[in-house]
Amino acid sequence: MSTKARIAIAWYKPEQWALLKAYSTDKEVIEDTFEEWAEHAEKQFEGMRKEGLKMHKVVIDIDALVAWCKERDLPLNAEARSQYASELLRDIHQ
Repeated sequence: MSTKARIAIAWYKPEQWALLKAYSTDKEVIEDTFEEWAEHAEKQFEGMRKEGLKMHKVVIDIDALVAWCKERDLPLNAEARSQYASELLRDIHQ
């Protein structure tokens, strides 16, 4: 069994891209279109996987993410998106 940690990568649905942009407090660092984001994200994902990292795409529902952030009084930014994906991955593997 591998001792490498699982790394959660937040993955988004094309139909929810506008919601992600609307609710995020760091819109300026998010690609303008889903297609731009997906191309960049796939390259990063594959690059990390080739380095031997145990990557997992975690599909994020934006409404659930917004609620999660509100419950914790967190801004919806990259750090929160990453933390949320990590929690979801941990819940999946428990």
